[in-house]
Amino acid sequence: MDTNSDKDKKITGNPERLQDNDHRMDRRTNDAQGEVDYGQNRHQPNEDPEQEAESHWKAIESDYRKHYPKLTDTDVNYKAGEFSDVPRRIAKRTNRTPEAVSQEIRGWRTKK
Repeated sequence: MDTNSDKDKKITGNPERLQDNDHRMDRRTNDAQGEVDYGQNRHQPNEDPEQEAESHWKAIESDYRKHYPKLTDTDVNYKAGEFSDVPRRIAKRTNRTPEAVSQEIRGWRTKK
């Protein structure tokens, strides 16, 4: 068996299917296709909300601490993957609910 002759063969596929224009992807339409609006405070389906809050926290921490000078390092420091404790500690220090603090952190805008 000659392997070079196998490499030289042209793969043509199914000639009947190739002539059928109804199956071409550029000719298909999909009425259900479109943009999805997740809303202002919704996360993307594969995104972890705690991970999103943690990355946002890293960007706003210094500005947030200026706004709340009574916060200590113990209140805002956390181990990787345990960010959910931060809003609880801040809430205790500022006499608010953890939900209110979490919402404030998610909505906090960085100064430019």
